[in-house]
Amino acid sequence: MNTLRMKTAPKIAAALAVASGLFFASSARADVLLFDDFSDGNYTSDPAWSASQGTWSVSDDAVHTGGGTSSFTFLQTKDFTNITSGVFSLSVDVQFSSLTVVGTNRIVLRMRDSQNSSAGFEVAIAQGTMNNSGISAVSGATIGTQTKTTSPYTFPLDTYVTITWERTALGAMTVHVGNQLYFSVDTSSITNFKGFDTLDIGGRTYIDATTTYGYSFTNVELSTVPEPNSVGLLLGVGGVFLMVSRRRRSRMC
Repeated sequence: MNTLRMKTAPKIAAALAVASGLFFASSARADVLLFDDFSDGNYTSDPAWSASQGTWSVSDDAVHTGGGTSSFTFLQTKDFTNITSGVFSLSVDVQFSSLTVVGTNRIVLRMRDSQNSSAGFEVAIAQGTMNNSGISAVSGATIGTQTKTTSPYTFPLDTYVTITWERTALGAMTVHVGNQLYFSVDTSSITNFKGFDTLDIGGRTYIDATTTYGYSFTNVELSTVPEPNSVGLLLGVGGVFLMVSRRRRSRMC
């Protein structure tokens, strides 16, 4: 191998690494549509939520389910731009009020299309068990093959745990609990999809003779993430090769 080629190869690799890093960094930038840490002491404005089921209260920079006799309790918002691409990233910090390991002690997240009979998807995560836990279709939606963790997570009572739910343009979805991949589906779809315009957070607060289940939520962040542009990446790589090639020719002249 000649000396010029030996000197140039590392520069090509370095240039490609920089170009790829810059491209993917720019393509992965999220457009935050909604964020709420409830530090303003309410859930009715900036952004606006409504209690679609059950009762809710705000304290200590979080929103809390209020108990009662409702079997489910949900807080709902439409205070964000309609996600017509179907691509989103939702992260929520969650705290359980009970260590009871049972499928009815679970939180629920929903992303829905209210213009299409509320079609969409639901994530349910129960305390310490996979019973009643998973991703499911709501109304006119469908999902493909689902994979679930074999290590159910036990939510501590004194710590908020981040749950992250993401969906790609091709309909693949993943849910992480902390750093643990919890669920994934390879594809999903909605007939006559008009966009995700409704977000629900909540859980099952069923009260039996001995147990009340409650949940707290904070740092709710909903974003859209641009899909990687393979054409743009190829153009960027081509530009790097052209730049290096020109430098080689100038040194040889």
